Amino acid sequence: MTTSNSANPGMAVRLDGLVKRYGTIQAVRGIDLDIAPGEVVALLGPNGAGKSTTIDMLLGLARPDEGSASIFGNPPEQVVAQGLVGAMLQSGSLLPDVTVGEIVAMFAALHRKPLSVGEALERAGIADLAKRRTAKLSGGQAQRVRFALAVVPDPDLLVLDEPTRTSSPRAPSRCWWRPRRSSSSLPRAGCSHMSTCRGRSGWPRP
Repeated sequence: MTTSNSANPGMAVRLDGLVKRYGTIQAVRGIDLDIAPGEVVALLGPNGAGKSTTIDMLLGLARPDEGSASIFGNPPEQVVAQGLVGAMLQSGSLLPDVTVGEIVAMFAALHRKPLSVGEALERAGIADLAKRRTAKLSGGQAQRVRFALAVVPDPDLLVLDEPTRTSSPRAPSRCWWRPRRSSSSLPRAGCSHMSTCRGRSGWPRP
């Protein structure tokens, strides 16, 4: 990972001078960031630091007021449309009248070369919940389903916005998601991985 805006071809992610304002509030103040293929990068900061806004601009969900974002050298919207990016955002509800297995299968059907439903559920640690309706899930279980939806496309870039937000801050070492390449929950080798977290208190121990 680099934080300079010098030429650096072949980056999975490039944020160049990103600025986002909401009225008089400057949510993001000139971020420069390069992430190489295969890198695992975390953005740490308190609530209101601009982490989610940065993710939104990276994914093409918000337009920067200044600067630019690219994924594999292309506009974010193009790469997302090609199914090369998996994302788990803070917002968004699950369809209430389907099972966990059904919703992952529906999402997998939108992609050309997805993981099997079983593998996606295994990576999220919810294989035993495949037949449970999403309306019956706890907050932590629903978060794991969102993770399964993010990895089922077998993406080249995985983006997680505060994946630990529903975990107990008193027991971070027991968190289901861990930012380690050796973890079976992470995607295949070569996949770049960017996530956000609310500082050390919410970050799982290695």
